[in-house]
Amino acid sequence: MMGELPDISAEAAKAVLKYFEEHRVRKKFPDDVPDHIREQLMEMVEWMMKEEEGVEDSLLDDQAFIARMEDLIHAEKFYEWLNDRFTPLTIQDQEVEDEGEEPSPPAIEGEVIITPIRKAKLTNQDKKAIEIREFFSDHILTVEKISEIPERIEKILKEQIKEFKKDENPNFRLTQKQYTVFLTEQLKQGTFENWLVTAFPLPADLGKGDIPIRREEPVEEMKIPDWVDLSRFEMLDRFQQDKYRELLRDHLPRIGELVEYPQALARVNDRFFNIIGPNHPHRTNTALAKIVIKREIEGVDAPERIITDDQFEKIMAQVVKEYKHTRIEPCEAVGVIAAQSIGEPGTQMTMRTFHYAGVAEINVTLGLPRLIEIMDARKEPSTPTMTIYLREGYATDRDKARQVSWQIEAAPLQEFGDITTDMAKMQIVVHLNKQVCDKRKISVKDILEAGPKKIRERRHYRDFDHDIDEANGVIIFLPKDRGSYQNLFQLKEHVRNVIVQGIDDIERVVVRKEAGEYILYTEGSNLKDVFAVRGVDTTRTRTNNINEISQVLGIEAARNAIINEALATLGEQGIMVDVRHIMLVADMMCMEGEVKQIGRHGIAGEKESVLSRAAFEVTVNHLLDAAVAHEADVLCGVTENVIVGQPIQLGTGDVKLVVRQKV
Repeated sequence: MMGELPDISAEAAKAVLKYFEEHRVRKKFPDDVPDHIREQLMEMVEWMMKEEEGVEDSLLDDQAFIARMEDLIHAEKFYEWLNDRFTPLTIQDQEVEDEGEEPSPPAIEGEVIITPIRKAKLTNQDKKAIEIREFFSDHILTVEKISEIPERIEKILKEQIKEFKKDENPNFRLTQKQYTVFLTEQLKQGTFENWLVTAFPLPADLGKGDIPIRREEPVEEMKIPDWVDLSRFEMLDRFQQDKYRELLRDHLPRIGELVEYPQALARVNDRFFNIIGPNHPHRTNTALAKIVIKREIEGVDAPERIITDDQFEKIMAQVVKEYKHTRIEPCEAVGVIAAQSIGEPGTQMTMRTFHYAGVAEINVTLGLPRLIEIMDARKEPSTPTMTIYLREGYATDRDKARQVSWQIEAAPLQEFGDITTDMAKMQIVVHLNKQVCDKRKISVKDILEAGPKKIRERRHYRDFDHDIDEANGVIIFLPKDRGSYQNLFQLKEHVRNVIVQGIDDIERVVVRKEAGEYILYTEGSNLKDVFAVRGVDTTRTRTNNINEISQVLGIEAARNAIINEALATLGEQGIMVDVRHIMLVADMMCMEGEVKQIGRHGIAGEKESVLSRAAFEVTVNHLLDAAVAHEADVLCGVTENVIVGQPIQLGTGDVKLVVRQKV
């Protein structure tokens, strides 16, 4: 794996492995890791930066170290990295007594184990090809299961189908219906596997044994208990088995209270199989399983609380009925219904722009202006704001919460001391107040270094020199043109307002205690830099800047943000809109991998139909451009069929009648 190993003893490596075996890391890197363990981890990261990444000055600060650890945790590769880096160190001082038998290094049991492979340089296309091959080697695709393909796999398939079709038609745009038809034809003709091999070739330098295969080994609570009917379990398909395991994982601790009651366990076993049968969403299955287990536990002392077979059948029948009722009818015009369901309540919204969102000092845009911002996918909201949650140890400590707020809130140089203008010597003198620096937990040296550097880098003003007296906490700024008072006063403004502590985009931070924990509310938003601040809970912190969420956390997080922001904006004024209408709009805005607005610069302007684009805005330009490009309109949508006066292909208009004559 590596040439020379870092200077970490075998005992220290064992201590690291043992610590993280006893203290499982789930969602974030813990703040209470002992110093000697943290030092070994940092030494390993510094060695990797120097030896593998070629970083000469590999001295690591705390924020960069935490960021690296949490990147591994979020990618579910933290324990793989630990085993990969520290296990060889535990055996470097040992001698193998038996030459014919290699020692088996201790490994940490993780939820996901990656088989060791030769590390080849893979392109993104290679990774996608491997991912597609792995998926379809585990899942046999049929026409009925096309709708069950995960979003990630579906996206890769669509990209490849687009490339495949663009060779025939450069102006081709893939719709969901065309995607389904393509796969259906391939499956019916029996050519799907051949197309898959051709469309997703494996890298030439990878043999069969080099393909990284992800083997999932269930943790202890995921193992199938003895009371489960294994013969019945084996008859389930792969998806249903996964659903059964999810129910066990969520409810196994409660089921443990019934171990001494075999009849109750048998009923739970039978009803779990019945629950996963109708293919309901996981949330519905979990709710039903929770009720069943609760009643069985109560039935130990009060048998009348147990749900009988007849009652359970009635409950399942009603759940199936309600589930089918919530599903949309075939050929329903969901887009029109979503548009009117959001647009009509929007006419009742007020135009007031600002609202005190529970914090007197922080104003946010709400009402119709905010809804327009969301649908227009504005790059920057009119009042960007963040709600920052803190980790354990910080959330309940006022002093620590205040320290975190100081690291986030932008503080100009003028808040840390006195700034005087010496007209005789044509210079600006800054005297730092050491008491203020100590209170805000920042050293005088850091301020003296940050001031001139940020004036040049962030404020882009370079016509000055400076002289630092660290012992007295004094810094002197001198304009290069000593004969101009205008340059002196211009330099003074830069010196007064340069940000020396905190994040430049965060103008103000308010600390409030809610539900027993301290929460920070900000004016301004900078998600990436805030995540790097120690003590911030990155799993709960949010911003109202959807474009920033997309850039930092990805398109799925942006989609969720659109849904939550739209629901909150409508709900604030007492307007209730079914979440599925907003989900449809969010899906349309994000389906291409970036957040696009509802308008001629986004979804409406990129429709496949020429007439539909022309009917929205700038009619002449669309028709002219289409004529020049020799585009054709196949009349699949609603608008274009209405324009030419023929039935739309929705509802009864989608039904085709065929007369079959008897010979």
